[in-house]
Amino acid sequence: MVTFAVSPVARKTFGGRVSPETPVRAMAELGADDVVHASPTILPSCAAPNGFVHGVMLAYNGHHDLIIRPDDIWAAIMIQFGRYVNGAPDDVKSTIIHSGSSTDLVLTIPGDNVANYDEIAANLVQRMQSILVDPASLEWMLPSFTTTTPHDTIIGSIAMLASMNEPVCSMPTMQCGIPHVTLLGSVADWMDIRARVERFAALGLPGWAKMLHSTLDKFVAATEGCVDEAFWQHMVLDGDASDARYVSGWICVFCVFANDGAWQCAKGWTSIETTPEDEDQYPTLRLDQVPAGYVVVDVKLEDESSCYDTVLLAGHMAYGVQDGATIVPQLGWAIVFQNALNETDAALITETPDAQRSQTEVLDEMTPTSECDESDDGDAPCSQVAATITSSHDAHLELPQPSLPLSSWAVVLVQVLVVVVAISITAGVRWSHAN
Repeated sequence: MVTFAVSPVARKTFGGRVSPETPVRAMAELGADDVVHASPTILPSCAAPNGFVHGVMLAYNGHHDLIIRPDDIWAAIMIQFGRYVNGAPDDVKSTIIHSGSSTDLVLTIPGDNVANYDEIAANLVQRMQSILVDPASLEWMLPSFTTTTPHDTIIGSIAMLASMNEPVCSMPTMQCGIPHVTLLGSVADWMDIRARVERFAALGLPGWAKMLHSTLDKFVAATEGCVDEAFWQHMVLDGDASDARYVSGWICVFCVFANDGAWQCAKGWTSIETTPEDEDQYPTLRLDQVPAGYVVVDVKLEDESSCYDTVLLAGHMAYGVQDGATIVPQLGWAIVFQNALNETDAALITETPDAQRSQTEVLDEMTPTSECDESDDGDAPCSQVAATITSSHDAHLELPQPSLPLSSWAVVLVQVLVVVVAISITAGVRWSHAN
């Protein structure tokens, strides 16, 4: 672990609303009976469409410290890779999974409704080994870092809410920044991630591999004690950029694929009409182009007499708040009855004015996670680009608590990661297009 100073800005206390409940409550309007299970929440958190990217942006704009783990970075990378594969031609998919493989998932629970999640996860992993062209790729997909916990291993790339609120106040100067960054894990962990991304070049993604290489080199260097302050100061905005409607820093390497798998850097390195320079290596994205940080996978849940349509939500669905002033991206998962998501999905993917207004109404319910501070040593107000999603049914939602000890969940979720990642890169995944 290493902690280093990044910006001279004063560290500020987080002023937004946090909740000890699982963030899946804010990802859809769910009733108490709709959630089959949700992973436990480690820190009070704020739900967000992309808990990693939005958490970094909030830390930058709110002058909060930031903690990043190797698992957060690898999860964000695999989310993007899943988007790419799902949007790729069949000849690309065929290098990952066997042609014609069925990816329907059925989970069987005993008559007493007490599911053996260890057995279910093991069976699904065995199933995916038979579907993948190279079963050894499971080891490549699976995080195995010194920091790996149950919440670091479920990743994906399906959006429920693919856009975020416009900034609620302007950012006319570059007075925002992150006071301190803490990188958890060992030097070997970060070198491991750096080595893993080399495979993307062989998978037809040399441009993305190049961006990831240069970015991860800075992570490795920082853990070795060589901190490039200029690099860390440009996490959200690159160079002299100051337009709060865009994101242009290196955080964009985790946003290069849209929710439908489309490459968002078609015009050279950028997504806007510019002439790319050699140093202009990161894409420039509008805030509404930041893709979702979680997936939704269809799952059949069976007992001895019934079969239920459910979905598995997994990935960065929130960012946590530690010690009142530190942002920590959070990974989590939940199994939800499918009827809880169908209506919301339809509203988001239907390209009609009514559907667009419906999505706007959802976004209008977002409340900034922190307020613009105009009185702190005369600093200019910052752009609050991350928001807490609230639900009109929030007061009525009560989610079941995990029935297994945390040590058991660690084994279960590490195994379930493999299933979610492998399934999310197959044609059987139901992709939700928010734009």
